[in-house]
Amino acid sequence: MLLFDEFPKTQAVVKIDTLGGGTADARVWEYAKINDLTLGTKDKDFVDYWKRFEPPAKVIKLDTGNCRVAHIENMLKINRREIVGFISGSNSCFIQFGGVLVSSVIGFGRC
Repeated sequence: MLLFDEFPKTQAVVKIDTLGGGTADARVWEYAKINDLTLGTKDKDFVDYWKRFEPPAKVIKLDTGNCRVAHIENMLKINRREIVGFISGSNSCFIQFGGVLVSSVIGFGRC
């Protein structure tokens, strides 16, 4: 899978022993904070968490609508440099990518 090739430290929520499929968003958010992880999601609820609660959890929001997994993988691959920079050294805690055919950064929020 491209995601794990491009981002080797990726963890899928459903494969984390203490979480798994169907885990409440609040538990996923706390897990990300405790483990210093960045959340990549299409779920707008995590944007609300970012607005309401203290970082350090970072959020990458993908505004893609209904699309194929291949489109999301391509969006992540095209924007790999921005994503890696955001995760590794950015003072920001929120970045948003959008577009059905062309990906582009459409939002950037500070911690």
